[in-house]
Amino acid sequence: MLSLFPGGGAAVAVGDYDNDGYEDVFITDSAADQPNHLLHNNGPGKDGRISFTDVTAAAGVAGGNDARSTVTGALWFDYDNDGRIDLLVIRNGTPLLYHNEGNGRFRDVTAASGLDRKPANTVAVIAFDYDNDGRLDLLFGNYQKAVDLFDLKDRHVLPNTIDHADNGGGVTLWRNLGNGAFADVTDHAGLGRPPHLIESDVFPIISFVRARGGSERAEHRQ
Repeated sequence: MLSLFPGGGAAVAVGDYDNDGYEDVFITDSAADQPNHLLHNNGPGKDGRISFTDVTAAAGVAGGNDARSTVTGALWFDYDNDGRIDLLVIRNGTPLLYHNEGNGRFRDVTAASGLDRKPANTVAVIAFDYDNDGRLDLLFGNYQKAVDLFDLKDRHVLPNTIDHADNGGGVTLWRNLGNGAFADVTDHAGLGRPPHLIESDVFPIISFVRARGGSERAEHRQ
């Protein structure tokens, strides 16, 4: 089924991963076995033109499209408050979290983060501090339910309709615990209801966060 959506991962995330003052570009791909690309912004040359260098291999962030997952997008955010933005790659399957080592390389810390505990099938994500503890949390928008799309027991996994996906994946909220790990607090936050019942709650939060640049604190509503 996923082979029908090869452009689903055609996305871009922009951020200055090496703190040199120039915005770098991470481009995703969802085609089978194809790599993502990290382009380092070299800044303007003597002629004033900006150039980019593909540093994917050296950075260690090419992966994501494998036998169990396909990439759908990416997000830069500093999850450990060390002053360097880290990279989250969302997928049909489970996400990948890369820690920015500060030397041009990234380290896969997905297992330690706990974000791979169950399939997410995510197509959108935002980072914001929902509980005002100074750490960025994650809100995932999931297109399908949390099932393994590569080993389906029930092939009825696509949303019934685009506008009212009462059988879709809904959202999941992951709290940043501050020790490199995240905890699923979706139900505790009241977001575990069917997707069509939480739109009025979630959309204002997303609008607020986007208006504040995607990383400001938002009020946690019980």
